[in-house]
Amino acid sequence: MFSIISATAPVVAPFIGGYLQKSFGWQSNFYLLAGIAAVFLILELLYGGESLKTYHPFNARSIGNVYKTMLGSPDFSLGLIIIGISY
Repeated sequence: MFSIISATAPVVAPFIGGYLQKSFGWQSNFYLLAGIAAVFLILELLYGGESLKTYHPFNARSIGNVYKTMLGSPDFSLGLIIIGISY
């Protein structure tokens, strides 16, 4: 399903955008995107929510230690460098 969507969206989107621009002006594309975002926001507020069952207090020292351990790991750091170079 994701393959179909990612393959069809770049083909269909210019046709929809061109139709909207020709019929209603160039601002209509932004109105469409704002409408879609508003629909997604409403659906998220209605059906979404927090997925955590129990809340944990924020502890900056604990989080810092996790990041320190993660960045101190040679495997992670080397992978991060390689990804950065490839970009």
